[in-house]
Amino acid sequence: MAYTETVTPSNEMATRVGDCTYNNLFVSAYGKPSWDALIAKTAEKYNLPQILEYIGEGVAESSTLNWAEEGAIIKLYTITSSTGGGTTTAELTLTETDPYFAIGDYILLPSGSGDKQKLVQVTEIATTPNHVLTVESVDGEVILAANIAAAGQIMWVANVTAPCGTLSDGRRYKPNQRTAVAQIISQNKHFCYDEESQLSWVGNKEGTVKYYHSIDEQTHVKEFNLAVSNYVLFGEATASPTSLTSGAISGDGIIANIMTGGTVGTWAGNIAEDDLQDICTAMVKNSPYAEGEWLVLGGSTAIAKTKKALKDYFTVGGAGSFTAERRAGKAGFDVTSYTFNGAILHLHNLHIFDLIPAPVAGGINYANALLFLNVSKTKDGAATQIKYVKGFTGKVEKMIMTQKNGHTPLVDGGVRSSNDRCFERAYSSKMMLVMKCLNAHGFFYGV
Repeated sequence: MAYTETVTPSNEMATRVGDCTYNNLFVSAYGKPSWDALIAKTAEKYNLPQILEYIGEGVAESSTLNWAEEGAIIKLYTITSSTGGGTTTAELTLTETDPYFAIGDYILLPSGSGDKQKLVQVTEIATTPNHVLTVESVDGEVILAANIAAAGQIMWVANVTAPCGTLSDGRRYKPNQRTAVAQIISQNKHFCYDEESQLSWVGNKEGTVKYYHSIDEQTHVKEFNLAVSNYVLFGEATASPTSLTSGAISGDGIIANIMTGGTVGTWAGNIAEDDLQDICTAMVKNSPYAEGEWLVLGGSTAIAKTKKALKDYFTVGGAGSFTAERRAGKAGFDVTSYTFNGAILHLHNLHIFDLIPAPVAGGINYANALLFLNVSKTKDGAATQIKYVKGFTGKVEKMIMTQKNGHTPLVDGGVRSSNDRCFERAYSSKMMLVMKCLNAHGFFYGV
C-alpha cells in the first residue's frame, strides 16, 4: 500500500524583509490593544432626563387623578351692542350668555375720553333670545355713548340693596374639574447572551475589564429615563376613547398643557430687556400668585440672547448685583437670575430644545424659545409633579424591570421561555403629569 501525504503542515514563522520600524515590528494581531478605561460621552447633555430635575414627584393611587380649580369671582363681560346712550338708562346686549349678573348689581362701565368711572345698577335682566341688562346711572348723570360702546367690557362691583328692600338671588360658583391621565412608557430590549458575554476593554473608571453586557444595559436604562423625560415635555393627550390603532392612552405634557391653558407669546427679532419685562408683567398678571418664581428653560440660542439683552447691567456698572474680574486676561458676563415687577426668573439651558428639528415657515424654533415653569410653592406642594401610579400589589411603577429567559446559563437548571440563546428585559413606568393652575406657566418664542 502506497502512502500519500495530501496536506503538509507549515510551521514557518512570519518574517519581514527590509526596515524594522515601530509600525512593522509586530503584525497587528500580535500586539495588545490599549484602551482608555472610560467611554467618552460626546453628547451627554442630550442624554440626560433634564426636565425631571426641575419638577416634583409623587404617587397616584389610580390611573386618573381629578382636582378642582377655582377661578376668578369677578368676570369681565363684553358689550355686543347697546341702546340708550345720552340718557340715565341703557340696555346692554352681552356677548357672553351665562347668567352671572343679578338684579341690584353695581356695574363698572368703561370710562369715556376724559371721563371719570361710570357706575350703573342692574334693574332688569333678560336671557332669551339674548343676554340683555337694563341699567341706570347710579349718580343720576347721563350714560355716555362711549361708556356703552360695542367691544367695551363691564365689571361687577357689588350688590346694593335699598333699606327694607329685597335681597338678590345671588350667584353660585362651581370650580372647574381637571383630570390627569396616566400613560405607560415602556421599552423592550433583546440581549444575545453570547454577544453580551464578550469582554470589553472599557467600561468603568477603575479600568478593569467588564463584559459588554454592563455597558449595553446602562445605555438602555438611560434611554428609558430619557423617554420618560421626553414625554413629560412633549406628550399629547389621545382622544377619548383613544383613536390610535395600538389602543395607547396618554395625557398632555408640559408644552401641550401650556399651549392650551397658559400664557403664550412671541417676540420679534432678538429678544430685548423690554420684551423680558413685558413677559414678566404678563406672567404676574395671569398667574394666581401676586408674586412668583419661574424656572426659565430654553434652547441655547434663546438663553444666550436673553443674557445678552441684560449685558448693559455690566457695561454701565453699578446696576444690579454682579461681579467681574477687572484685570488682564479675564473677562466675561453671565446672568443666572433676573427680577422684575414681582417676578423672579432663574435661567437654565434646556438642551433637548436644541435637538428638535428646524420648523417649517411660521413654526416654532425651539432653540429660540423659553419655557416659563412656575415653581412657586403652595400649601399643597409643587404645582407641577410627576405622579407614578401604585397598583394593587402596592408597588409604585416608577421603573419596573422584568426578564424573559431563553436557553442561557442565566437559567441553568431552571425554566426557559424560548429555545433562543437570548434573553429580554422590559422596562415600564406608569406615570402622569399633574400641572395645576396652567395660567401660572408660560411659553414664549422668537418670530
